[in-house]
Amino acid sequence: MRMVFPPAPMRARILQGLFAFYETEKRSYLRAALAEWAKFYNVKMPVVQLRRLRKEGIEYVLGRTNEDNVVTLWPPAAWKTEADTPKIKFTPAEYVDTILHELAHCLYFVDMEARADLYAARFVRQPKEAT
Repeated sequence: MRMVFPPAPMRARILQGLFAFYETEKRSYLRAALAEWAKFYNVKMPVVQLRRLRKEGIEYVLGRTNEDNVVTLWPPAAWKTEADTPKIKFTPAEYVDTILHELAHCLYFVDMEARADLYAARFVRQPKEAT
């Protein structure tokens, strides 16, 4: 599958907004970055919930996306607090990477569902036209 990315200036604006959200915790930065991302890919803007996710075994679950495009992320304050723990070193870049990772899940859930619907519609329509 070929991956399509926004042009470099748009990517820079999106990343700038995500880093600004991490530093200031103002949701307006996150919303602006997500709106630009969604506009480029022509998808619905995902809903983002900020709350701590549970620890699974020895791994922290830092982000999660469900099929309804609801993204759950650790809030930046919790991320920064955990970064003070000697065993765990979370950086701003890792936080932004986690957001982008979850956005990729949103994109591919939407894309695959749309393709499946298109396939089903064409599959049913073809025999009727052939008869």
